[in-house]
Amino acid sequence: MGDRPRSYSALGVVMLLAAIVGMLALVAVTAVAAYQWQYRDRIYEGVACAGVPLGGMTLDEASAAIESALNPYPGEPVALHYAGREWLLSAAELGVAVNAAATAAEAFKAGRSAFTGADQTLPVLWTAMQADLAAQWAALQRGVAIEPVLNLNHDQLTATLRRIAQEIDLPPQEGTLTITGLEVNGLPGRIGRQVDIQATRAALIERINARSGGIVPFTVHTLQPQIMAVDAAVAQARALLSRSLVLVAKTAEGEQRFAVDRGRLAQWLSIAPKLSAEGTVELSVAPDQAAVTAFIRGLAGAIDRPAVDAVLDFDRKAKRVVVLQDSRPGQALDVEAGAAAVIAALAQAAATDRTANGTLEIALPMAEITPRINSSKIAEMGIVEQIGEGTTYFAGSSPERVHNIVNTVEKFRGVVIPPGEQFSFYRVVGDVTLANGFV
Repeated sequence: MGDRPRSYSALGVVMLLAAIVGMLALVAVTAVAAYQWQYRDRIYEGVACAGVPLGGMTLDEASAAIESALNPYPGEPVALHYAGREWLLSAAELGVAVNAAATAAEAFKAGRSAFTGADQTLPVLWTAMQADLAAQWAALQRGVAIEPVLNLNHDQLTATLRRIAQEIDLPPQEGTLTITGLEVNGLPGRIGRQVDIQATRAALIERINARSGGIVPFTVHTLQPQIMAVDAAVAQARALLSRSLVLVAKTAEGEQRFAVDRGRLAQWLSIAPKLSAEGTVELSVAPDQAAVTAFIRGLAGAIDRPAVDAVLDFDRKAKRVVVLQDSRPGQALDVEAGAAAVIAALAQAAATDRTANGTLEIALPMAEITPRINSSKIAEMGIVEQIGEGTTYFAGSSPERVHNIVNTVEKFRGVVIPPGEQFSFYRVVGDVTLANGFV
């Protein structure tokens, strides 16, 4: 009987403690609910971005604060390097800017993940709520840093790279050779370079996304010209111009010589690229065949001479051929062969002795033209007798007709028809002028 009051006292203490715990839990839940209700459209306290406190702000307020503090973006600077040179680029030059609205949205998500998943079962929601509470408490105690969301203007980045590339790019220079008068000058080729915009941009974007700044080397490609060395071509041109030229034609009248000075020879020279045995492209200097051929063809006008046929008659009494005019052989310059001979001789002379001076003589190939009626071969013609004879009378003809007949008949004196050929009145008469146009 005496122990029961003590039991009632212990139970009361337990109940009191339970009530206190319950009240404390209710207070805690109420406080958490009140805190979450207060920040239902605001960012939780302790959340910041790049040192900008955003706790207690609405999305619009946070976006404005981020825009004001972080644009232009104060990120780590990036430096481009090439051949000892450096270009330090600001965020604006890189086309980098903070997306204030997107960054504010990321800050608002801090401590709010309970209802974002696809699985809405009670255990999952309970776990997510616990995680949110822990995140909210961590933000209050230690703070939460949100990385700014960056936008990259690719057009601006490309424009910046192209602007700097203009200071680096160097077009390749082909080796050249010029001939001015008798002066030969050569300029060797030069290797060029070109910035690889795409590769350099990719390296920059990687560094921007890592927010690490630092040094990014330019990606630069070398550009090789087709023609580099020109020394051999210069020596070849100078050798070709080291001497004058004399073209010699042996004719029936004697030897004819035609001088070609070095000035004209320089005009003949043609410069063109050619593939070497090693597979490289180099310059070659040689006389232009068309120019040389044109010059030789001009000489032919002074050298060529047509063959002259013999003029014959037949002595009917002696029954033999009488030579009224001896034949004479003609001559012709072989233009194509002459041009080839000149080009070959110049090439050989330049290749064998490039230091020679003086005059180079080249024989021009000549061809003899045999007359169709050769006075030295009368016996071979087989003319042994008179085959026929005809007579016509033109008494009473007008003076004009008489003139025409006499003039035309004179054209037939000594005409010989070679075996196998046809006789043509018009070919024999040629341009004889006939009075009144008739015979």
